[in-house]
Amino acid sequence: MQNDITLTGRGDPHEVSFRTSRPDFGDEETSIGRPRNASSLRWVLAVVVLGALGVVGVTYGKQLLGDAPKATVAAAPNEQVRGLLQQSERAMAEGDLEGAKELLIKASALADTDVRVQVGLSRLWAARADAAWLRLRLLPPGPSDARTVARRELEDATSRARKAADRGSELAADDLAVVRVKVDALRLADDLAVARALAPRLASGTLQPETAYVLAALDMAEASPPWKGIIERLQLAASAESAPGRARAALVYALASHGDIPAARQEFERMAGASRPYPLVAELRKLVENPTVSPTSSAATLVDIGSLPAAPPVGVGALPVAPATNVAPGPAAPHVAPTPTVG
Repeated sequence: MQNDITLTGRGDPHEVSFRTSRPDFGDEETSIGRPRNASSLRWVLAVVVLGALGVVGVTYGKQLLGDAPKATVAAAPNEQVRGLLQQSERAMAEGDLEGAKELLIKASALADTDVRVQVGLSRLWAARADAAWLRLRLLPPGPSDARTVARRELEDATSRARKAADRGSELAADDLAVVRVKVDALRLADDLAVARALAPRLASGTLQPETAYVLAALDMAEASPPWKGIIERLQLAASAESAPGRARAALVYALASHGDIPAARQEFERMAGASRPYPLVAELRKLVENPTVSPTSSAATLVDIGSLPAAPPVGVGALPVAPATNVAPGPAAPHVAPTPTVG
């Protein structure tokens, strides 16, 4: 079998044709053309290259910038958390602990690792614990159902406050707000030595109302509280409360313990007239209306010092004045010893 190939040129210089002749298939003519314009080919190649680069850019761009959409999505919850925290602060200042609790639970669901959320939760539970802490000091000593309930409430709320404070410490141990709630939780847990060790870290800078309360409450937990300094700090702390809260309740207690019954009554009247009364209004009313009952001992007597006449001076040859019994002394000692009872 033999193939004959014949090349022929047509009028078009960009086209060449050839003819093959095979016995088994007959004649067949094929044309080979060149691009009429070389620039057309370059344009085609450019479009292909640009398209490929676009695909590569989109692919790698998504990988490199994949976190950008996440950051945008995360920004919205942060704004929402900030708003919830601000609302919870207002609720606590107004004495609405239930409302603050609901807001902080929502904030915790959105940002459990936000140190501000943990600080807010610890403050909330410390405020709840403080109502029970002060109630135990106002109730008569000895076993009673009321003391049992108050003790249980104190332990439960203190445990929650300390848990949130510890969580905040894991996130930002050096944050002043974290140190403050840590000291408060330790005081409520009666771990005074550790609380005292941390307290100096709160003394730097201007004394804030919240810090003033925490330090005053820590001093109140001591066996011999320095009432004058405590009262000054509690007055600052109470000034930041838009409704009666733990600071004003503690202030009434401190003034009564210091023997300043008129001032204690004045502060109590501010509490009693509020639209949202503090949980300990009934106990504090008994304290200021019946000052013969000591806040810490039913057997001791507390008398309004300002209502007593001045003692006669002790001169030469005069007999010394016997110390008064059942009378609360001045600022040097807030309470008198209980009067022994004849059995």
